[in-house]
Order: sequence, then structure tokens, then C-alpha cells
Amino acid sequence: MNIFELCYNDWDAYSPYLFTHPTKTPQEFEKDVKNCFKCFGKDYLKQEKCFAGVDSWTSFVASKLPLLGYIKIKNTGTVITSGTKILEKNDHDDGTENFLEEFITPELTEAAYKHNANIRKES
Repeated sequence: MNIFELCYNDWDAYSPYLFTHPTKTPQEFEKDVKNCFKCFGKDYLKQEKCFAGVDSWTSFVASKLPLLGYIKIKNTGTVITSGTKILEKNDHDDGTENFLEEFITPELTEAAYKHNANIRKES
């Protein structure tokens, strides 16, 4: 089974729309999405009560994909991690502290610090 994602993404927004289809390929999904933006564009603009934008247009297109046989998948769970890319002592932001407290043990944190210190020495 293929799972397809149509997603609006901006620096402060992430809006994923997940679908499956019994026979479509990723290339066909991309083509279908692009065609929907064009084919349903006048319908989108006609119903839009505020400024037209990529975020709301993407949402509108997502609502039309079932007309092409796509089945919307309901996300029943998400786990999001956030933090610095390289774990080092005294070099954390709020997301990193949250990750360290919720996801790993103090022993693993120390092991990560030592691992990264060794990598820095080798490079």
C-alpha cells in the first residue's frame, strides 16, 4: 500500500494531508495533485471568503482528492522531537532540554555528550 502526503509547509506552519490509493504511483499522485490545483482553481476562488493563499488552496485540493479515488488517512498519533542537531554540554535550547528529559535517560545523555566530544577530537 502506498501512502501519499500532500503538505502545506511554511516556516511557521505544517499541514499534512495523508492519503492512500489502491493503484496509484507516487508519480501519478503528484500529477493528480497538480491537476487538481488547476482544475478546481476557479471553484476554490469562488468559495474563498478571505485572501487566496497556498495554505487554504492546498486544503481545498486535499478535499477534492477523494473524487479521484484517494482515501484520506486519519492520523491517530504523532510523536514530535525537537532540539539541537548535535548534543553538547551547556549548548541547549528549550526543545533539547525537553527531549533529554522526556525521551532519554541521564546516562544516555552523558554517553551522547562523550560520543560527540570524541567525534570533535577526531575531526
